[in-house]
Amino acid sequence: MRNLIFLILHLAVNAENAQLVTVKEGHMINFPLRPFASPELHDLLSIMLKDDSANVLFFAVIQNGKVLKQGNSEFNSDQAGTVLIKSNAKLSDEKKYVITYVATKELEDEFEVVILQAPTVEIDKKYDGQYVTHSVDPILLATCTAVGGKPAKSIVEWSVRKADGQFQKVAGAEGENSADLKLVIDKDLINDLSFICHVQHDAVDVPIGKDFHVPLRFKPFSPIFAVRSVVCTQDGSAIKEISVTCADDRSRAAKPSVADYEITLPNNAVKSWRELVLTPQEMGIYESASYSTAVLRCSTQNSIGKSTSASINLGRAYDEHCRATIGASFNVIIVIVVLILIIIIVVGIVTWLFREQIKAKFAKEPVDYDPAEERSSITPPPTYPATRLNSGVSLVGGTLKRENGGTLRSDSGNARLIVRDESDYVDTVDDRYADEEIHFDPRRTFPV
Repeated sequence: MRNLIFLILHLAVNAENAQLVTVKEGHMINFPLRPFASPELHDLLSIMLKDDSANVLFFAVIQNGKVLKQGNSEFNSDQAGTVLIKSNAKLSDEKKYVITYVATKELEDEFEVVILQAPTVEIDKKYDGQYVTHSVDPILLATCTAVGGKPAKSIVEWSVRKADGQFQKVAGAEGENSADLKLVIDKDLINDLSFICHVQHDAVDVPIGKDFHVPLRFKPFSPIFAVRSVVCTQDGSAIKEISVTCADDRSRAAKPSVADYEITLPNNAVKSWRELVLTPQEMGIYESASYSTAVLRCSTQNSIGKSTSASINLGRAYDEHCRATIGASFNVIIVIVVLILIIIIVVGIVTWLFREQIKAKFAKEPVDYDPAEERSSITPPPTYPATRLNSGVSLVGGTLKRENGGTLRSDSGNARLIVRDESDYVDTVDDRYADEEIHFDPRRTFPV
């Protein structure tokens, strides 16, 4: 497609009838010949090739439609006489050519050779200094440019080498004739970055590649600060000795490597060591109450810069290693108390949620009472004047009341009172005496 566009443009510029022959540099030039057996060449005697300077580049005698003899030349004809060939095309071969067929009537074919030239690949480094440090924003690392080339159009793209050695295209790092390599450099990267710029062009069968190496140099990563061991006093009331280690993260060690390690003690004294064995007195601690605010700090440094400090709280180290030895039983008690409280809270919540079901489950069932059964065993008492009963209870109009006005029982009709003892009264509806008011003498008792 590109060759076709180039051909159309070239013909428009030259406005000639010459046939355009595009040849990749170093490849063969082919000039097609007219068929020797055609009617117009039935008496063909010879063919001759000249350039636009009238230099004879090829001559051959034709007999009976076949090449009989040809002179020494860079151009040669195949035995069948179908094509003129020149190998290893050079830029100097780019010119116009004329093939002359000598017969009864001379015929000429014109050709114009265009040599496709591959561009050169240039990479211009854009970052400052000898190395790249990490950044949260894209860094312009380099620009790859296809210089020269015929035709002028080239496709440029960047690829990065993966861990397995294969290359993967960098998204957004491509363009026509030029492409920028712009990346976010993650601080978690370990190895230097390796890129390749590929240039695709009509003059080459495979893309032209040029490698580009980006050295990474980071300041130390957040140091690993660890307690190696803690020796407590016999009663567990204090730290007797503590051993600590300060180190860069070896899984993603910075390049260049860490040069300085510093451990800062609670009394602000600085020790330039990676490992230390310290006593509380060396750290300026003379009572266990100071552990809660005492901190050991660790920092690392290389030629790029200083890392972020990591720290160890001595109060936490004391709690984890020493206090735990004497406080174990106390801790068990606390756990038990907490569990009991949790159980009480859970039971309370469940009881509240299912209170109606529980109340219904444990409610007393009412005793069935048959008035007819009782009437059969009691002789109706005579009518007595209204009188006061024991415990301030009186019966008036079928309603059993206390003196303070509180109603114990009301029914729609009259009632009778069965006295079992002086403090036990049961009032019931008695259908037989529904139409008369009955008053009882508190001295009388009735068998039941």
